Amino acid sequence: MNLSEEELSDEERDDGAPIEVLEQYFEARGWACERTGEGEIVASATGSWAQYELRGVWRPEDQVLQFLAFPDIKVAAEKRSTIFEALSLINEQLWLGHFEMWSGSGLVVFRHSTILDARGGEGLSSSRPKPLPRPRSRSANASIRFSSLSCGAASHPAKPSPRR
Repeated sequence: MNLSEEELSDEERDDGAPIEVLEQYFEARGWACERTGEGEIVASATGSWAQYELRGVWRPEDQVLQFLAFPDIKVAAEKRSTIFEALSLINEQLWLGHFEMWSGSGLVVFRHSTILDARGGEGLSSSRPKPLPRPRSRSANASIRFSSLSCGAASHPAKPSPRR
C-alpha cells in the first residue's frame, strides 16, 4: 500500500530520503560513496575521459536537492575566457542544470537543483497535477502577442509626422 504525501506527518517523513536514494543509486553502479555530513553524499565515478566527483546536497528546510558533478578538469588561467565562452554556448542548449567554472580555482562543474516536495502548496509535488485550462484559439493567441508588442503605444502616443 502506498501512502500519499498528505497521509504522512512531518515526523513520519524522512528528511534524509533523497540522499538515501542517491546512495542506493551510486552503490548499484559500483561507485565508491560516503556521506560527508548531514544531508550530503559524495561519490567517485570513472568516465571515458575523466574521473568524476558526484555530490548530492539535500536542504530539508527548502526541500531542495542539489546535484553537482565535478569532472577532473582544472582550466589554466590563460584559457579561462575561452572556456567561459564555450560553457555559455553549451548552457544555451541545456534545458535543466548548467555548467560553470569557478573563477578562483578554474574547476569546471555541472550543477542542477530541484524542489522535491511542496509543503504548504509551494513548489513541485509528486501528487497528481490539476488539469490546465484549454488553450485559446490561434487568433486569440495572435492578438495577445501583437497587443503585448505594442504595450507602450498607449502611454507614448506617436508624434504626427510633419506635413510637406
